[in-house]
Amino acid sequence: MSHPARAATLLIAFGLSGHAEAMDLGPFQLKGNFQFDSVFVDRGPPPLDDVDDWRRQRLALAGRLPGEGDFKIEYDFASDAFTDAYVRFPLARGKLTAGQFKVPFGAEHLASSSQLVFTENAVAGLFAPGRRLGLQYAQHGEGWGAQGAVYGEDLDEAGPDLGLAARGWWFGDAGGDARWHVAAATTHEALRDSQIRFRMRPEVGRFGPTWLDGGRFLGADHILRTGLEAGYQVGGLVLSGEWFRASFDAAGGHRSARGGYLQAAWTVHGPGRNYDPSNGLFVGPKGSDGLGQVELAVRYGSARIPRTGGGEAGQRGFSLGANLQYGKHLRFMLDRHLPEQRDGVDAALWSFRIALGF
Repeated sequence: MSHPARAATLLIAFGLSGHAEAMDLGPFQLKGNFQFDSVFVDRGPPPLDDVDDWRRQRLALAGRLPGEGDFKIEYDFASDAFTDAYVRFPLARGKLTAGQFKVPFGAEHLASSSQLVFTENAVAGLFAPGRRLGLQYAQHGEGWGAQGAVYGEDLDEAGPDLGLAARGWWFGDAGGDARWHVAAATTHEALRDSQIRFRMRPEVGRFGPTWLDGGRFLGADHILRTGLEAGYQVGGLVLSGEWFRASFDAAGGHRSARGGYLQAAWTVHGPGRNYDPSNGLFVGPKGSDGLGQVELAVRYGSARIPRTGGGEAGQRGFSLGANLQYGKHLRFMLDRHLPEQRDGVDAALWSFRIALGF
């Protein structure tokens, strides 16, 4: 996108920020989540290059159903695919969800894309299954919560023959305005085509190029994923981290991928992040009139993936971020990424996002 086009996008976003509200359609609501990204590559090997593109163009219809149920149907025009498409009803002090939803694995993956600390996840996308069709049951109580799911492929017929997932979390106060959170999750999948492949991007979104590829492992019938989470919040400072492992047996024997991240997010102006006990997540604050949350963040991430020819490939690096909320619906995000491959090849990138949600 040219510089005048970027300026026009900014002006349109500013104009909409004060007026965009979810559209009430009787018992239903029309919601939107639009994110435009610009990536600037200062240094990096081919095929890394500058890019301007829509990261998300989502419209959703949501509403209440009889019996205290609710539903959501969301379509992403940027990826030309349905995202959420489910109905949910209360059941035995919890909630039962049927349809397409995020598999309960990994806090960074489960967080809403409109409330991320950075424009892209660290390594969660390498491990998390994504959205799948199935059934999920969730319940939480005082100091704890749990989710369990059985699922298969998604609406585009991608995914396993059968998958099982479970996630549990525990939380509590640590004195004053401090709180803590820990969680563990696992998934087990029977793979439909008996093959698996790990590829990595340097944190630049779905349109970014793959710069690490472990190759295609054949004869892999199952994959087991495990994940651990920890978080601590005091005032406007949130410290969090996750660790993941994915293991499988293929024609070449037992192999695994692993990775994790540590990050700190500090709200220097406006309301800070909140803890959602019903989902076990630190979530972003609601927008307000005028200048809202201003947030600074730092993250270190690392991951290793197996190669079909033997050995491993890997990526590690730091990211710095600054986020600004203006009005109830407009958010600006600026990140600096400094990824490095295990063999010493490195890159330096900027990513900038304009996000409008209603």
